Amino acid sequence: MEVMDAEGCPGLVVAMDRDGIILRANGAAERALGGRVAKGAYLAHSLHPEDRAEFANRWLELLDGAGQTKAVSRLQDAGGVQHQNYAWTANYSATRNEIRAVFVPLGDAEPRRAFRLDDPALLLRAVLHHCAISIIVVDLDGRIVLQDGNTPGAPEVGPNQLVGQSIFDLYGADLPEQMQMIRKTMTGGEVHTWKVDYLSVLWDVVCMPLRDEGGALRGALLHTIDKSDMKQAMQDVKTKLELIERQQEVIRNLETPIIQVWDHVLTLPMVGVVDSQRASRVMNDLLEMVVSKSAHYAILDLTGVDTVDTATASHLIQMVGAIRLLGAEGVISGIRPTVAQTLVSLGVDISAIKTCSNLQQALRYCIRGLGSEALGQSR
Repeated sequence: MEVMDAEGCPGLVVAMDRDGIILRANGAAERALGGRVAKGAYLAHSLHPEDRAEFANRWLELLDGAGQTKAVSRLQDAGGVQHQNYAWTANYSATRNEIRAVFVPLGDAEPRRAFRLDDPALLLRAVLHHCAISIIVVDLDGRIVLQDGNTPGAPEVGPNQLVGQSIFDLYGADLPEQMQMIRKTMTGGEVHTWKVDYLSVLWDVVCMPLRDEGGALRGALLHTIDKSDMKQAMQDVKTKLELIERQQEVIRNLETPIIQVWDHVLTLPMVGVVDSQRASRVMNDLLEMVVSKSAHYAILDLTGVDTVDTATASHLIQMVGAIRLLGAEGVISGIRPTVAQTLVSLGVDISAIKTCSNLQQALRYCIRGLGSEALGQSR
């Protein structure tokens, strides 16, 4: 009997495809359930939450070749207020590749329960539909019998859209390690957790065993949380840290601009306050440049330095000593009066270090030294 011609049928007649998507419904079904049986809707969405698992199992029987199946389920009315009990019979038509179900009402609608904030079913529905959480229940063969929740990262997957399909067929090729953990849960009863970046979504997954009252394993429950927001936040933090690091590198280079002013001659003009941390960083950078440029002289120009402390003065002396160990000579130029007084008051001895009044004088000294070296080699 065609669904659209079934106006004389005492029950609600609905035709669906193999995925449970409604194709057609008779007038009785439209009057009783309204838009819930509109073309393209999921019949499973009209079922009472407690009846969905049983409905899914009956549906799988049809897809496995049972031909016909019967059960009693509660369907939500058109107003979405109450659930009515229906006895239903469904048949699978291989020629049409569709399932036709007839729902016959059984007495009065289910009494409306008093509203309670601690109702577990109410709390579960709120969590599944308002949080980025979803659940998937699979039997021991890996077949999905229940799938519900809210997954912003995969909005195209509706509730129970995957029911009847094998989770191993769906995800085995892309997520082999995770599928192996599901198998371990279903055989050994262990709880497994993992994070996986799949389809550009970061998923936090917990896989736990499902047992019957006798303790026998019956399947597994996968609890998934969409962590896309956290993934994006982590990426934003990483991007900002990389930007800060690049900016700090630019600042460091500006603070310590080591310049090759002549062949084998480097100069380091220092400006501002030179603390111990900056002096240490300058030493490392300068020594690397002395080696890489095969420098014979390195001029530390302190013209722009107003003050130094004991630790900084010690670093400068050590820097010149380290330059000497690398086979080059360290020259200090441009010592200001205030810095000179500080060095004297601190008792810092720089008598063994070549000092020049300014950078120009220091450069002339280095060029003369290079000339003397060249003359000596020619002899």
